[in-house]
Amino acid sequence: MLRQYQVNTVAELRKCIIAGHKRIMLCSPTGSGKTRMFCSMVATHLKKGGKALIITDRIELLKQAGKDFEHIQEIKAGHEPDLTKPLHCAMVETLFRRLDRYHNYIATRTMIIIDEAHKQAFNKLFPHLAEHTIVIGASATPFRSGKQESLDDFYTDMVQVIDTPDLITQGFLSRAKTYGVDIDLKGVKKKGDDYDPKSNGSKIF
Repeated sequence: MLRQYQVNTVAELRKCIIAGHKRIMLCSPTGSGKTRMFCSMVATHLKKGGKALIITDRIELLKQAGKDFEHIQEIKAGHEPDLTKPLHCAMVETLFRRLDRYHNYIATRTMIIIDEAHKQAFNKLFPHLAEHTIVIGASATPFRSGKQESLDDFYTDMVQVIDTPDLITQGFLSRAKTYGVDIDLKGVKKKGDDYDPKSNGSKIF
């Protein structure tokens, strides 16, 4: 059962799809249940005859995504998945190293979920995705800086229904407790936008 803000988020994502967007960023805070939200969308998509692929960059996230489906097929080294099945999950590097084998398969997916989509590792997959494929990139921090490629080079719209203060107010997240010590940083050199670790370390110790 989805919480109301999760229902609202899924509804907004569907509105984006109906409006013609094929590359959508799902922005929602850590602890808000992004996996539950995109798995709900995948489940509905499969019921309508769609074919889906969930891509992550870590084993932990792969296992987390797989828990929501009883018969999910995993694409991994040393394993030959049944590509006729409608749902698979894979790690980005595993998939990319085997593009020659899975290129046609990827082109047949009607929905692709990218978890932790703010990470640069997923950029290299986009040229191999079919134009008709709906891609939803999930992230709590959809932001890139410096020389990283901007996310709006890959996504055309973003949905964000709730933020951390709202989740705290509604009782879904605990209020943060912070601890710290006073440090005199006078005279500590800066390196870029932050304090120089070496200079900072000598000041502390």
